Amino acid sequence: MRSLTRTLTASAVFTLTIPIAAPAVANTTLTFKSYSIDAGSSASNLDGSACPAGYDMVSGSCHPGYSDQVRIINQYPNQSADTWRCGFRNNSSSTRTAWVYTLCDQAGPTGILHQVQVSRYTTTSLTNARADEILTDATNVLQTNDGSGDVACATLWARNGNVTAFSTGDGSIDSSAEFNTVIGLPGQIKVVNQINWCGGLIPNVIGCAPVPGNSLAVVRYTNSMEGILWAHEYGHNKGLSHRNDTNAVMNPTIGSTRRRVNQTECNAYRTLPATDAVTERIMSAQNADAEAVGSDGQSAAGGSVREFVRQIYIHGVPYDEANRFGADSVPVLVDMLKDPAEQAYWSNIVVVLGIVGDPAAFAPMVSFIEERQGGTLNRDYYTAKTSALMSLGYLLNKSGDRRVLDYLKKALDPQSWQGGEYGQADYQASSAERDLDFSKFAILGLAVSGHPEAAKVLRTLQEQPSTAGERAVRSQMEEMISGALKESEEISNKGLSEYYREKQH
Repeated sequence: MRSLTRTLTASAVFTLTIPIAAPAVANTTLTFKSYSIDAGSSASNLDGSACPAGYDMVSGSCHPGYSDQVRIINQYPNQSADTWRCGFRNNSSSTRTAWVYTLCDQAGPTGILHQVQVSRYTTTSLTNARADEILTDATNVLQTNDGSGDVACATLWARNGNVTAFSTGDGSIDSSAEFNTVIGLPGQIKVVNQINWCGGLIPNVIGCAPVPGNSLAVVRYTNSMEGILWAHEYGHNKGLSHRNDTNAVMNPTIGSTRRRVNQTECNAYRTLPATDAVTERIMSAQNADAEAVGSDGQSAAGGSVREFVRQIYIHGVPYDEANRFGADSVPVLVDMLKDPAEQAYWSNIVVVLGIVGDPAAFAPMVSFIEERQGGTLNRDYYTAKTSALMSLGYLLNKSGDRRVLDYLKKALDPQSWQGGEYGQADYQASSAERDLDFSKFAILGLAVSGHPEAAKVLRTLQEQPSTAGERAVRSQMEEMISGALKESEEISNKGLSEYYREKQH
């Protein structure tokens, strides 16, 4: 995307440079106003100079002068006054001068600025600088006209305050209660380590948002596509559905070409933040007849199993689409699971192996989970191992294989994992933390199976755990176990196909 740069010398003291996204503005001007801030004092909500007649505000900036003692404490657009607004705190021992700048645009649609608060789970890595890059990428995705069917949408995103950290939960969303808790925390964008619940239990979700809503949850993702992911989930917050178009931002799969929005979607992105309470209705995919779309523009439903698992499904592998594959796909998927070149798709592979439900998949899946890999695993590898544990529940659902039930039952005790060189995630401090995490995914596997004996195992864990390890699991995951039993009952009553048909639309 082409960028313009305007430079304004406000005095002999400093020069301010502001990047301007070319599609969002046409004929621009920059106004500014200075304020004196007394030593040790704060001044909030200071307006810059209003845009001149015929111009509209599109962005702004707060400049505390070249002093590391003056801090920006708030900033946001004052739309009624057509100016930017800032707050400063002077921690120095002398009076300081600070400036408020307002960028104004004469022609074209007014750029709608969404200032968002970004928060991360305490063990998730995300800096201010990286958050800014992602928000800039999301802005560029919408502002750039990428061809037929796309519009240049004058919408901008900027970070409001520092990226903050929260310690609520364990960094993994595995139930309705955990999702609602995280979504209910302050701020718009919550970055977590894993998401395995989005309207229902489903492994390896990379983003989930209420539709409509005021907050969204995402995991860290490939640098080049994180902006697309954030824009996609923000679109759900704005009430947007999935769209079965290869290049649409709102496509249910993610890819480097998913950059286009139509005018209706642009209008939604340009609305001001919602003021209603976050709804509890989570929609992983809204169109009842929508199919996941591959990079070749063909429906994943019509492709081979290789093509199917090589898609990145934002809200998890679509169950009904995976369920069409039969036992003949197992050898293909097992070979892919052994190939390091396919590592980015291992999570999808183990999920589909489970959904296929052939007992022949049990041994390869267990071998993959227990593969000896000491030290820290990358995110793709670790997520695939935990997804395999959860996906054994799919295998149990379809095959009724007693070996699967026994394996998951044993895996409930963290002590069963002790001493194994299975590797751990980069956000885990110890193998003991990994052991507890593996036991959690065994709970999710039992739940997603909908199997009556699996439900009995979960109730026993909840009411009468038999080992010290199981008691530790119950004490730390009591709410999650209750949620797992609730999902298990629903799956048992409806069957997996109907369960996901309701959850993934």
